[in-house]
Amino acid sequence: MFRLGPLLLFVGWIMLSAVNVGLAIAVSFSGIL
Repeated sequence: MFRLGPLLLFVGWIMLSAVNVGLAIAVSFSGIL
């Protein structure tokens, strides 16, 4: 049976990375504006 643990961990890490990138872009845009 396929284990969901590593998959959920991987998806969670990707979501956190996307949030961090979004925050960095927002901060850079607010800094420019």
